[in-house]
Amino acid sequence: MDFIKVYDLTNESQFIESVQYATLNKPNFGLKIKDSLLFGTAEWFEAIKKGKIQSFEIDGIIQKIGFSGQNNERVEYIVKDDRTGEEITQNVKGKRKLYQIGKRVRMKYVIQELKKPPSKEYRFQKEFLTIEIEV
Repeated sequence: MDFIKVYDLTNESQFIESVQYATLNKPNFGLKIKDSLLFGTAEWFEAIKKGKIQSFEIDGIIQKIGFSGQNNERVEYIVKDDRTGEEITQNVKGKRKLYQIGKRVRMKYVIQELKKPPSKEYRFQKEFLTIEIEV
């Protein structure tokens, strides 16, 4: 089975910069800085590689697809993890033809704590590192 990488956080400099800006400059937005590791820095990625920041993987099948955005340019899809049964919703821009019900998806992510959580139940969020889809 062959896969194509459709998302790699290391290539998302604009997103990384916006999260870093919010983290450093906005009291109600951004992520908590743990162990002096700012989201998206070389040190942060190295800590993931060395296991200092735990990463997780999802391996599952696309269950449902929808489109959103002013011109339906965003693909929203639900993946059910084979191991846990957890359903993950993702919303991405572009490459619409790759996203099809029944296709296998592999995702790698870390869990980051929000600086100012909106509720006690929503203190953490998944930050996706890579997403690959079966071709």
